[in-house]
Amino acid sequence: MVKKNISKTSKHKEHLSVSSKPNLLSNPKTPFWINVENNKWWWIGGMIILAFVLRINGAGRFSFWFDEFLHVIPAAEFIDGKGLNHIDGFNGLFTTWVEIIFLGIFGVNEWAGRLPMILFSVATLIPLFFLSKKLFDTRIALTVVFLFSISLYAIFWGRTVRNYATFLPFFLWLHYLLLAVFENNISSKNDFKIISGISINIKVAALILISLILSLLNHQLTVFIFFGWTFYGACMWFANLLTGGKKWLNRYIVFVPLFLSFGLLFTTFGNTLAKKILSLVLPPNIVSTVIPDLTRVMMLWKEKTFESFNIYFGVLETDGNYLYLLGLLGLIVAFIKHRRSALFLVGHFVFLIILFSFVFREPAVSRYLYFILPFYFMAAAYGIWWLVDFISDKVIKNKDFPQKAVAFLLVLTACTFLSNPSQTKAFLSRTEHGQLVDRKISEWYYTNWKDPIKYVKENMQAGDVVLATVPNAPRLYMGIDSAKLGWFRQMRYDGVKKEYVQNEGMGKPVSGYTTDEFISTLQNNPRGWLLADYYFENVMTDPKARQIAIEKLDFHFGASPDGSVKVFSWDNSKPKTEESPLLIELGKPLGTFQSPDLDFNFTIQPGAQSVRFIFDVEGLDSDNEAAIQINNAGTFFIPKPEKSRGWGKEYAVLEVPISALLNGPNKAKFMYNPEAASIDYRPGFVIYNVRMQ
Repeated sequence: MVKKNISKTSKHKEHLSVSSKPNLLSNPKTPFWINVENNKWWWIGGMIILAFVLRINGAGRFSFWFDEFLHVIPAAEFIDGKGLNHIDGFNGLFTTWVEIIFLGIFGVNEWAGRLPMILFSVATLIPLFFLSKKLFDTRIALTVVFLFSISLYAIFWGRTVRNYATFLPFFLWLHYLLLAVFENNISSKNDFKIISGISINIKVAALILISLILSLLNHQLTVFIFFGWTFYGACMWFANLLTGGKKWLNRYIVFVPLFLSFGLLFTTFGNTLAKKILSLVLPPNIVSTVIPDLTRVMMLWKEKTFESFNIYFGVLETDGNYLYLLGLLGLIVAFIKHRRSALFLVGHFVFLIILFSFVFREPAVSRYLYFILPFYFMAAAYGIWWLVDFISDKVIKNKDFPQKAVAFLLVLTACTFLSNPSQTKAFLSRTEHGQLVDRKISEWYYTNWKDPIKYVKENMQAGDVVLATVPNAPRLYMGIDSAKLGWFRQMRYDGVKKEYVQNEGMGKPVSGYTTDEFISTLQNNPRGWLLADYYFENVMTDPKARQIAIEKLDFHFGASPDGSVKVFSWDNSKPKTEESPLLIELGKPLGTFQSPDLDFNFTIQPGAQSVRFIFDVEGLDSDNEAAIQINNAGTFFIPKPEKSRGWGKEYAVLEVPISALLNGPNKAKFMYNPEAASIDYRPGFVIYNVRMQ
C-alpha cells in the first residue's frame, strides 16, 4: 500500500478520494445524527435481529431443493462415517464444511441445513455497513443494511443451502480491504517496504489473502472482482489524470494494462491464447465460462440480444416497487456529487451487469445477481437520501428536516414499502411446496419429496431398487444403498456445445441414465420404484423412456398428495396386464389443471347419434370434477364411475353427441374444475386410457 502521510513534495497526488467525501448530500452534523453515529451498533443490531427473523421463519418447511443436495449429501454422509465424498470441486467447498458442523450438531434436517446460510446472510450486514460507510456515510450505510435485511431476493437466496450466503461476506470484506489499501487508510505499522514510498501492510495483506481464499472456496464468481476492479481502477487512473495529476504514474496505473489485456479477449488471437493457457489448469466447462466464445456471443447478440439482460433486470423489477428507479437516480446524482463512489458502483454493478448480459451470458440465472446486489442497494439508498434532501430544501424549504429523527424513520418506512412487503409476507406464510417466489427472483421449483418417499418406504420390500429424476432425494430421505439407486434422466445440457445431448451409459446395474439402461434395469431387477418430479415432463427425459414408464409400470395415484412427484413401481412376478397408454394427472395442488391437446382419429358411422367414451380413471369423486373439451369447442363433464369403490382404477362412461366430432383428425383436451375442489376428497384425478364405442 501507499503510506498514508504522503509528503507535500510527492509527485503522485490523487484528487478523487473517498475519504474526503466531496459535497456528500447535506452531511448533517446535528445532535440527532451525532447520536446515530455514536449508537450505530444499536441500529445495526436491530437490523440483524430483523434479518434473522425474516430468514429463519419457515426455513424448515420445505424439502431440500435439487442443488441444496450438493452440500447436504456429502455433509450427511461424512457425519454417517462414509468420508467426505462427492464434493463438486471448489464449487461451494466451504459451504459443505459448514454444513458438516451444523448437521452434526442439530441433526440432518432442513432447518439445520439452512441455519448456517441464514447466519452467514445476517453476518453479511457487517461488512456491508463498513463498505457502504466508506463509500458514503452512516445514514446511507444504515439504509443499505436495512434494504438488504428486508429484500425478498436477499432473504430467499440468503437461506438456500447453496454457496451464495457463505460467499458474500468474504467477497464484501475483500472489497473493503482493497478500498482501504488504495485509499491509503491503513496504518503504516508492520509495513513491508517494496520501493521508496510504497509498502505493504503485512496484516492487511494476510486478511486480503484469507478473504480471497474463503471467497473462492465458496464461489467461482469471485473471479469477477478482477473485472470490476480493473474497470474501476482504469477509470480512476484516467480520472486522476484529468483532474490535476501532473504525472500519469499513480497507484491505479496497475489496472490500465489489466484493462487492456481484458480487451484482448475480444480478439481472435487473445481469445485463443487465453483458452489454451487456462485449459492447462481448469476443466473445459470452467474455461468456457471464464473465456467468452466470440462466435457464440455474436450469434446470441443477433438472435437473443436482451435475453440475459431481461433475466437480471427482472430481479430488480420484481424485488421492490420501482426501487430500481431510485437506484438509477442515485447513480446519476452520485456522479455529480460523489464521483469516486459512483465510479465504484458502476464498476462493480453496472459494468458486471453488462458483462453478464452481453458477454458472459450463459448460463444466465437470477441467483447470479446476489453477489453484486449490495452495490445496487447503495445506489438506491443514495438516491433516496438525495430525494429527501431535495424535497426538504426545495419543496418544504426546511433544511433541518433531513437532520431530524423523523426523516430517518420515514426513509426506513419508505424502504419497507419499496421492497414490496406483500410478496415477502406471502413467501414467509407459505406452507406448500412449489414455486415459492416469483420466477424472476428464483426459477427453481421446490418438490415435496418427503410424502412420496414415505409412501415408498412403507411399501417397498427387501431387494427393491429405486430410480429417481433427483436420486439425491431418496438417497438422503431413505438412506438407500447407492448400489440400489440410479438416475432417471436421459438428457443433459452440454455447456460447451450449448445444447441438450443424450447421456452416455453409466454401466451400472441400476440406472435410467439412458433409455437402454432403463430397459435393462426393468428386466434385470425383479422389483423397483421410479420417483419422478417435473424433470419427467421436460427435455431431460427421453420421450421413449417416458412412454415406457407410463405403459409398463404401475402408477401410484395416492403416493404424492400434492402431485409434485409421480411414483411408479414394477414387479416382474406380477406383470402389468391392463393397457395404459396415457398418464394424465390433473387437479392436485402442485400439478396442472389442464392437459395439452391430444390428437385422435375418428370415423363417423352412418346414422350414429352419439359416441360412447370409456375412460380408465382413478380419483374421480364427483360428476363435475373432470371435463373433456373436443376440437376446442364442446366441453363435457365426465360423470364419476357408477358404484365407485373410492379407490383404485375404475371406468367412467360419457355419451358425446356426434356433432362434436369430425370425420378424421380430432383434438381433445382434459380439464380439472377448481370449483369441485371442496368436495374432492382425493385431490385431482388421473386418466390412463380412453376407448370409443
